[in-house]
Amino acid sequence: MKISHVRNKNFFPEKENSKQSHIFNVAILSLLLDYLYLLLYNVIIKKVMGVFGYVVVGFLVLLFIGAFTKQEEEKKIQDKYKQFNRNRVPKRTSSVELVDDYTDLLDDNYDIDQKKAFRKYKKIPLYIKIEQGVKYPQSLIRFGDKAMTFEQMRKNGLDVQLIDENIKENYRYWGSTNFSCFNEENCGYFDIEEADLTNPIHQESLKTGKYLTEDLWLIKELSELGVPLTEFVIYGKDLEYFIKAVDYFRTQDWKNAKKEIDMALSYKWNEEYDKMKIKTELALNNSTVAEEEINKLLSEEYVFGSSLLELIQVFAFNKQYHKILEYVKKANVLLIGVDKVYFNQDLLNLFTSTDIPNDRETIELFDIIYHYSNKTDFRVLERIADQYSAWGMNDKANELYQKCITLLENKKHPRIKSRIEKKITE
Repeated sequence: MKISHVRNKNFFPEKENSKQSHIFNVAILSLLLDYLYLLLYNVIIKKVMGVFGYVVVGFLVLLFIGAFTKQEEEKKIQDKYKQFNRNRVPKRTSSVELVDDYTDLLDDNYDIDQKKAFRKYKKIPLYIKIEQGVKYPQSLIRFGDKAMTFEQMRKNGLDVQLIDENIKENYRYWGSTNFSCFNEENCGYFDIEEADLTNPIHQESLKTGKYLTEDLWLIKELSELGVPLTEFVIYGKDLEYFIKAVDYFRTQDWKNAKKEIDMALSYKWNEEYDKMKIKTELALNNSTVAEEEINKLLSEEYVFGSSLLELIQVFAFNKQYHKILEYVKKANVLLIGVDKVYFNQDLLNLFTSTDIPNDRETIELFDIIYHYSNKTDFRVLERIADQYSAWGMNDKANELYQKCITLLENKKHPRIKSRIEKKITE
């Protein structure tokens, strides 16, 4: 489709009366210059100043002509802007607070004749794009993410305008002043996109007036604001089960959440359904799912210790210490620097000393934690020593307690020091 930049033909008016006025001004100026020349020649130059007078008069004449020309140019510019303001499209601003910069963008775009743009593009399908996590006014939610033509938007009271267009790339940029400010605390812009009529969801939205939203979490938010699920193009029974699963998950009713998400997946596979299924299984401490997920993490280019700990927590709940030891070893090969230190120290938060049996695997696990931990932090050393003490390994426990006391020598913590000293056994 050919797109053209056309200026308003009345933008720079050339009227007959303005031409006559200009000729009259030039004639008056010529007479004044002749009179001034005769006066200066006969009185000042000829009788008083001689040759020097010619130089002075020439300089004054140039100044006068320059000032007059500048005044005429400024008047032309003012006339242009007055004519433009009379011809431009009026905006609806009765009930909407506008952002100044955005309004200026619309007002100062001289290349776009909005009346011509409307006639040319009124059948173009558009939609106001809304995002998850943003608090929109109800008036915007009513129209957001619904495909409608440029003409339909105008009929619905939406002051949509063509802001810019690229002829070569057949690209158009749209804007609107209706919803520039959402509320007093949250002023901002949103995108107006052209609908993709090769997308069946966009086609259905244009045909039925339903929401083309495919983001399930945005659908959840809109449903909480009163939008029925049946108003979305992608509506199906699976969507209802997903929404119920989210509600149960948020109230920590893991069993019912699992039941609902399983039903959603039985109707249709969806990536978000699958993610919710995994989250629910982990909440139910399914160690098989935890192992699958931890193997995925360990195969990635960068490993996050915090993500690993969430999965290892499932093994700790099920008292699968051999699994913890296996994956702690693998993680310490991949983690580096402070990430490795924090990962090992945070492992201590997964269990208490009385829960862990005294066997080869758990002793090796705590030796690894001690090896990679920050040995200048008495709190970490004390917790590891407490575990050794609970196992009856007094020599190893006393060694770490003594290190804690040494670290506290130069610190004003007499009560902590006294508490640790009482833990040392003979």
